[in-house]
Amino acid sequence: MDVRVKFKLGLCLCFLPMILTQPYCWADDDSDDVDDDIIEIIEKEKEKAEEEAEEEAERLLESLLEQEDDSEFDDDFEDEMEDWLETQLEANASDEDLEDQMEQELEKRLESLADDDEHSEEQLEFVDDKLQQLWQFEEDLEDSLLPPLPNQMIALVSIEELAAVKASGVVIFNEQSLAEFGSVLVTFDNSKPVAIESEPNHVYQLDSLSSANKSATKPATPLKQAQLMNVETTLIAKQRIGLMDSSINTQHACFTGVAINQHSFHDSAQPSFNHGTAMASILLGDNKCEAQGLLNQAQLFNAVVFAKNDSGAVVASASQLVAGLNWLLSQNINIINMSLSGPPNRILEQALKQVSARGITLIASAGNDGRAAFPRYPAAYPEVIAVTAVDQQLKIFTRAVQGPHIEISAPGVDMFVAQSVEQESAYASLSGTSFAAAMVTAVLASEQPSLKRLDCNQRTKDLGNKGRDIIYGFGLLTK
Repeated sequence: MDVRVKFKLGLCLCFLPMILTQPYCWADDDSDDVDDDIIEIIEKEKEKAEEEAEEEAERLLESLLEQEDDSEFDDDFEDEMEDWLETQLEANASDEDLEDQMEQELEKRLESLADDDEHSEEQLEFVDDKLQQLWQFEEDLEDSLLPPLPNQMIALVSIEELAAVKASGVVIFNEQSLAEFGSVLVTFDNSKPVAIESEPNHVYQLDSLSSANKSATKPATPLKQAQLMNVETTLIAKQRIGLMDSSINTQHACFTGVAINQHSFHDSAQPSFNHGTAMASILLGDNKCEAQGLLNQAQLFNAVVFAKNDSGAVVASASQLVAGLNWLLSQNINIINMSLSGPPNRILEQALKQVSARGITLIASAGNDGRAAFPRYPAAYPEVIAVTAVDQQLKIFTRAVQGPHIEISAPGVDMFVAQSVEQESAYASLSGTSFAAAMVTAVLASEQPSLKRLDCNQRTKDLGNKGRDIIYGFGLLTK
């Protein structure tokens, strides 16, 4: 790849996440009016984020362009880029406009540098070396996000809109009436344009990893790790819990006498039991289980949206997630755990907005693609509580995604959980933001449904920088 092109891609990758970053706001589910104090907090958070973005941009530029000689080039370039960045932060440009402006500005600067006979090529080669790590990250990022299902689009439509879609001549793969959303979920091919809001049928993954166990602590059960959250004994579940996951092995020794309801959204795919079984063992607290969880008397409803595809990967599509949410709504769920991640999808976002509007608490894992990754969804939607993971020493999980959308931290490293090996009872030590999300779900499910989101945020132990930050959010949730 040409050096100038690499330089452009690298700087775009470096700056765009910071420029486009804005803190998400939250609201009391029982009120349409946002309190003046909350508005003030949001404005302060926005100002803080902009200041941090400028400081980070300056730091990165210094790091990328630092060298022993010819510093005049570095200083001029850095000053110009810093001034331009500050201008963009002050402007209220849309994401698309800002990205276009960034590309145009970088193109102009690169052309100017290339025309300078004294140092352009040498300097660009130097920056090229500095950006090797960022390019590798870009490749890793592309690999970590699974491609959408080929040629498939999805939409939530009315009966009239469905008729219009059919009249357009597109091939309809599937249509499902979703009573709770008052819509039809339609999957169709992308061969022809249609006059409705639609999105590719994106693919999502689960957020757990095998523990490398390089920490100084030994694996511990969910209930043991919950002591960090001031939970000393199992809690009584006061809410009906929804789960969007893989299958749960209900025959596991941990689930004797436990109420687990499952509904599959896969017709013929091979089921996968490990992640769902692990999540259930965190939520459910049978004292005969070697991996004792947090809740007694819980009613768990699992929408089985994840299964193995033809290549053996455990995945779920956006259409399956939307259908799963519809089923959970029909079960009168109070709180839903989504320990999964993937790209933004407007149809999934529509569904989540409707779920949230009913006063249902939505919890999602931040993702395990590392601190340099772009925000993962659904955690990054403002209707969702984004949970990151810490270890038993309250240090951040090294693979956790970071960003201003992170809201709460919880234990999720070296978690001793139930597993299913050939549908037999087993156990393993695993890590991931998935398990931190389950810990938060369990604690909140032990509260009355009237618990407000702000109450939740105010019951945290501050970690990292004072106040909310991009690593720990508001901090560790406590009981």
